[in-house]
Amino acid sequence: QIQIIFAHLGTELIDHALDEENRVFPTIKALYAGELPDKDSLYAMVDELEHEHADAGAAMQKIRVLTSDFTAPDWACNTFNIMFKELEAFENDLHHHVHLENNILFPKAWELYKQQYTQN
Repeated sequence: QIQIIFAHLGTELIDHALDEENRVFPTIKALYAGELPDKDSLYAMVDELEHEHADAGAAMQKIRVLTSDFTAPDWACNTFNIMFKELEAFENDLHHHVHLENNILFPKAWELYKQQYTQN
């Protein structure tokens, strides 16, 4: 079950990263260059990413529950122990990524949008 959840999450995150790199980040970069994107499309992109962030967090929460908070059983070999440690490290990296976008990048982009909108 963990493998299925993680494989699905990996596929979703690849699509998510491609969307960020090809659509969202260029729009935010253009905003910083003085271009004013359509508010609805910017909102839709950010909203979609935030929902994907929540979905990724929910998937990792399922894995956390299935692994008893990444605690390997007493009988586990070193490979098994390392896998649990790496899953936990992945979760930490994912939370950091989500924090940077949801709490820093997106609010700054919206603030810049508001500033530019009132100037135009």
